[in-house]
This record gives sequence, structure tokens and C-alpha cells, in this order.
Amino acid sequence: MFNKQKTIGNYIVDFCCEAKKVIIEVDGASHNDKQEADASRDAFLTDLGFRVLRVSTADVKHNMDGVLLYLESELKL
Repeated sequence: MFNKQKTIGNYIVDFCCEAKKVIIEVDGASHNDKQEADASRDAFLTDLGFRVLRVSTADVKHNMDGVLLYLESELKL
């Protein structure tokens, strides 16, 4: 089960499944030019044992089938 807007450390992640140690981040315009901050955040979460998967807001809005295929493939569903 995924929880929405979960606080982990100093971060709020978009979706988190603690049982499977998976985080799904939906990246929109607010992530433009923040690759370094995102990398630090991902490193922190990875050090806690989480796997971080990122999808774009544009894909969620316009290519949900592709997003679901990506998540199925990555999570071996």
C-alpha cells in the first residue's frame, strides 16, 4: 500500500510504500534546475534502504499507460 505525502527525515515524498521500501516521486516544473538537490534527496532516501522512482507530471497527465508500464517493469508487478 502506498501512502501519499509521507514525511521521511526532512523530506516529504509524493508516494511511499514502506513495506516494499519504494518511493515514487512525480516531478513537475518545481524540479527544473534542481538536479543536485534531487540527487542529495535520493541519496538520503537510498541510504535508508528505499528505491526512488521518478516520473514526470507531464507523463502522469498525458501518458499514464506509459507510467504504469514503467512502474510495472521497475517493480516487477
